[in-house]
Amino acid sequence: MAGVTAIQTGPGIFKPMVHGLHSNRVTILNNGVRQEGQQWGVEHGPEIDPFIASRLTVVKGAASVRYGSDAIGGVVLVEPKPLRDSAGTSADLSLVGMSNNGLGAASGTLDGNLRQLPALSWRVQGTLRRAGTMRTPDYNLKNSGFAEHNFSGAVGWRKPTYGLEVFYSQFNTRIGILPASHAESKTDLLLAIARTEPLETTGFSYAIDRAYQHVRHDVAKLTGFVQTGEAGQLQFTVAQQTDFRDEYDKFRPRNDNLASLNKPELSYTNRTSTGELLWEHKPWHHFRGSVGLAGTYQANRYANGSRQFIPYYTNLVGGAFWIEKWQQGPWLLEAGLRLDRRDLAVKRGDRDANGAFFVDRSRFQYTTRRPQ
Repeated sequence: MAGVTAIQTGPGIFKPMVHGLHSNRVTILNNGVRQEGQQWGVEHGPEIDPFIASRLTVVKGAASVRYGSDAIGGVVLVEPKPLRDSAGTSADLSLVGMSNNGLGAASGTLDGNLRQLPALSWRVQGTLRRAGTMRTPDYNLKNSGFAEHNFSGAVGWRKPTYGLEVFYSQFNTRIGILPASHAESKTDLLLAIARTEPLETTGFSYAIDRAYQHVRHDVAKLTGFVQTGEAGQLQFTVAQQTDFRDEYDKFRPRNDNLASLNKPELSYTNRTSTGELLWEHKPWHHFRGSVGLAGTYQANRYANGSRQFIPYYTNLVGGAFWIEKWQQGPWLLEAGLRLDRRDLAVKRGDRDANGAFFVDRSRFQYTTRRPQ
């Protein structure tokens, strides 16, 4: 698509970029749930199993106001296939291999619908992926392997006038960080570009050494709909997700006691609760649209001993939106309106006797409130 590309850090980390905007300016919806985690760095890829998606959609323009002010760049919809709507059971198995980095991937899906209860459908899915050192024609990219295991499940009950669906997924990965991707200054960056090969190369290996990331992301979702007569449909979605991210520096701490513990230098836990209530009216005089309410409560924490690289914060957002489309023949007009209120509270960190950061949870550093 025009204006849509990706940022890549090594062979295992990709994130979408729309018209030059990325990270907190491009929203990703994973099965109808706004993906929330640590995404402020170029090395923070979306914590989503690619095998779970049957369709990817990029939303630009007025329709993106449904997803909040952070979606100024656009929205990427990651949508799994719908639950089975006919009696029976089916299975899919995907196997992927790559000669360059020894990648092996296996993903299986099993879904079914009960003949005795045709309204009830279910699906389970799981993925294993493992890759070693990536090769170029002249050298290997050091520490560029990754290991991943994920699973998900869904159960739905659907009638003509109403329906419910419960979904849960867990994403787990350990990703090596390519040493050549780091530049401490503009001079380092220019020198790296001018080199014919990186300063550090290695032979082929599945080992993942420092620096690396260890990430786990859990998503639980309940969604449903009710037909509101001939006027339209009322939908709701509530979700809870937790993002655990540990980041290990290239070198262990100089303190031997701390080094022996092999703890991450950065250790974050981001918990996010989201809810949305949406009413879509049926087409009327070439108009179709929706109106809704949305809310988010987010708490970002880091473990004692972790470096305080970003704030320890609590974020509360509430919004209302209205979107309308008018289409006749080749003409399409689209308009959207949204009003948000955001309350952000940030707490200050201190240092302990060893020089590591910790948080005094009873003390606020400052609080900001910003209408959007």
